[in-house]
Amino acid sequence: MPNVSYTQTLATTLRNQLMVNNFKIIEGTENLNCNLNRLLETSNTSSIFQTIPFYEFFSIQANTESFVFTISENEEIIASVFGVILYEPGIKKNLTKRAIIYGGPLVNHKHKNVNSALSLLLNHLTKRLKGKAIYIETRNLNDYSIYKNIFLQNGFSYEPYVNYNIDITDIEKTLMNFKSEKRRQIRKSLKSGVQIEIAKNKNEIEDLYNILFQLYNTKVKKPLPNLKYFTDLFDLFNKYGNGFVSILIYNEKIIGGSFCPIFKNKIYDWYRCGLDNEYKNLYPSTLSVYAGMLIGNEKGCNLFDFMGAGNINVPYGVREFKSQFGGTLIEQGRYLNVLNKTKYKIGKIGLTIMQKIKNK
Repeated sequence: MPNVSYTQTLATTLRNQLMVNNFKIIEGTENLNCNLNRLLETSNTSSIFQTIPFYEFFSIQANTESFVFTISENEEIIASVFGVILYEPGIKKNLTKRAIIYGGPLVNHKHKNVNSALSLLLNHLTKRLKGKAIYIETRNLNDYSIYKNIFLQNGFSYEPYVNYNIDITDIEKTLMNFKSEKRRQIRKSLKSGVQIEIAKNKNEIEDLYNILFQLYNTKVKKPLPNLKYFTDLFDLFNKYGNGFVSILIYNEKIIGGSFCPIFKNKIYDWYRCGLDNEYKNLYPSTLSVYAGMLIGNEKGCNLFDFMGAGNINVPYGVREFKSQFGGTLIEQGRYLNVLNKTKYKIGKIGLTIMQKIKNK
């Protein structure tokens, strides 16, 4: 009798690997570590969101389904995509399932067969997610312009989303590049006694989450993950040293802060909030941006990534806010592939209705 566990493992491995021409398609993270880490170090499309720790983080969250697809040749990774299917619970589940690829695919731009491999990856991704998600969206944090035609040929459309990156190598010089009003607000806040610290425990994470929840409920009006998501993120940062949570403290109360992943020399401004209405003269939202830059600089980072400033063709107050910190406006774009046009239209209508209801 064959060993059952070995047989099951072999069957799983065969199901998760498929040969197409000379390329191997791999699903999951098994045996990716060494090759993946090498590519993360050398690729110009790498980001924190294409790392296994972040894949594992997403894998344990509620209302998510993580996925990884990789194309290799002779055991060398050419292209890989780490993503997550997000959805709202209950009756909204089937109309809210969207596949998000944070950062965009990881691509070995030096490989001679990179274009063919990326095309195969996008084709396989589309086939595997058909019926599982309404659409696929890559939220690019690097420049994919040389691969634009490959995305278009595989059913994706291009959306002209922009972003701000800020050089924080010299934090004093960075501060001087802020609009004068932002500099004044930061100096006034610090002079008034607001302290910038790194969160040390989950009670502080919960306090910050409550501010974030209030912001999303009243202004952002988009789904926000639950508290566990952010305490798990805090644990991730502590375990791997790949990020931190900044907090602003005034009179022993947390009034703002941010969740900031770190990858190589870059810090990401992922989630950020402040009690602006309650502390109008302390400008916690402005100070929380500076706090991320300041701590990031202290940790050896030289680039601050605002993680998006909206579609350049659509008015967006957040973009105006971010523009005041002296960064470089770049168009990294997004790629969108609608897998179910009917549900996509219904979902967009539903989201618009829900936002109007919340505005009342």
